[in-house]
Amino acid sequence: MNAINTPVKSIPAVARAFNKAYAAAKPVPFNPVWNNGTGYFNGAVKGEAAPKLAVGEVACSMTLSDEPRKLIIIGTPVGNVVVFQRYSNRDDIYTVNTTSTFTSLFSGLMSNPLTPDHMSFMVGDPEYASIAPNVGQHIVEMVSNIKAYNAATEDDVQ
Repeated sequence: MNAINTPVKSIPAVARAFNKAYAAAKPVPFNPVWNNGTGYFNGAVKGEAAPKLAVGEVACSMTLSDEPRKLIIIGTPVGNVVVFQRYSNRDDIYTVNTTSTFTSLFSGLMSNPLTPDHMSFMVGDPEYASIAPNVGQHIVEMVSNIKAYNAATEDDVQ
């Protein structure tokens, strides 16, 4: 079979967004305490073992298992959001660990597996951060907009 007829495996859009953010993130050593035993990383979301990240700061890590999985950890005002490969041998299934507060605010974005649009909302685009922020930056913007709205409508309420 010549090069023209050779099938090319395309990388899913969700994986391209994940890999781009992973490559631009600050590496942090994986802490086995993050693993909750069911394949999720609750310990990286909140608590003593969770990475201490500023809002919008992005870190990456990789599990220490025989079949490693990549994680992206994003600082938010309500705890870290962890976006990760659900299975080591799949580049099309990614999911999220968050706090219950985050889930309450953004349950519509918690599809499992993440869609390309939801992945973009979570990890943003490091190359175009000013127009494609990550979830931590989205939350700060949302709170700012709510405060501005409340301040603008305060006179109307009185």
